[in-house]
Amino acid sequence: MKKIWCIIFIAPLFSNADEVNNYKFYAESGLYIAYLKKDDKCIYGGYMDNNEIHRYCKFGSSDVDLDNQSDPNIYASDLFLSGPRLHFSISAYWHSQNCELYIPKKRITCELIRK
Repeated sequence: MKKIWCIIFIAPLFSNADEVNNYKFYAESGLYIAYLKKDDKCIYGGYMDNNEIHRYCKFGSSDVDLDNQSDPNIYASDLFLSGPRLHFSISAYWHSQNCELYIPKKRITCELIRK
């Protein structure tokens, strides 16, 4: 009987561990959540309490599109969530950008990195 109870309590831990393995980046800050999936190069961000999550692939007036699966040289990196602001870098072979997603307004601003 003890073995059955042990299995019942431990099984959910394994399913959560499997879900965590599906992310390259995952962060929560207050009411906000941001993540990057292993099988999708786009950034996800939104509110945890009402599960309002948006997918962000295109960044302003630049020609960078993370949804372009044919080019593995375009990717997001250095993600950091601080309250409602997600800071990250977008790298592409022709230029890189530092960006910020302001989750409440769904507003993204990017600045070209000068080399």
